[in-house]
Amino acid sequence: MANTNPYTPCPYCCGAYAGQFIQVQCPKSAGNAEWNGNGLGINANDGGWQGDENASQTNVGESTANGRHSISNAHGKILMVVSPKDYQEMEYNQPKVYFEEKGFNVKTASRGTSMAKGSSGEQASVDIDLKNVNLSDYSAVVFVGGEGIDELKLYEDPDYLKLAKGAVREDMVVGAICLATKILANAGLLNGLDATSSDTEYLKSKGAKLSELPVVRSGKIITGNGPYAAEEFPRPLWLP
Repeated sequence: MANTNPYTPCPYCCGAYAGQFIQVQCPKSAGNAEWNGNGLGINANDGGWQGDENASQTNVGESTANGRHSISNAHGKILMVVSPKDYQEMEYNQPKVYFEEKGFNVKTASRGTSMAKGSSGEQASVDIDLKNVNLSDYSAVVFVGGEGIDELKLYEDPDYLKLAKGAVREDMVVGAICLATKILANAGLLNGLDATSSDTEYLKSKGAKLSELPVVRSGKIITGNGPYAAEEFPRPLWLP
């Protein structure tokens, strides 16, 4: 960020660098072509999201309704899945607020706890344990990133993998951001699909077609690459 101490974490990028306080170029303030201050400004033909929830975009096997991505509002509920500890707060809070503003009832799921802890000290009340999730109750499942994904190896956790596979099997809209994309990748759900992540090497090893775009939609699967994309990440999931 301009005129900012390089050892002060950027509010858009800090979580993506795991608090290492290294000097990096912020993609928002540095004039990155992929950021326009009001959405992500990516060419729709590349499968990226342009920050306009009314825009129609087609990617691999995309399902659309009325020119927009088809998320069912039949149940009016979205399940957000977090790590029991060290989930990324921006990646949880911003999509949650967005969904609630659009009229969805957001429930939070995790494993073995009633109160998840964020990487910066925030807490999120957990409504349901992963083992007790009934996917038919929800319109979409969104996996939130954070260092807890790696610390607890949740991308290898049977309950997280089962939930991701089940959501895709039920033809639901599924989102994952930052390190949470590793859950989808290890579940075999990104093989051959365009996707983005904060851990591109892991996705590549699982057969994903890597994209440098901050938000990518492939059919009913949406991936985001980190905290600074958290504001735009939920937009492709919504259909009134």
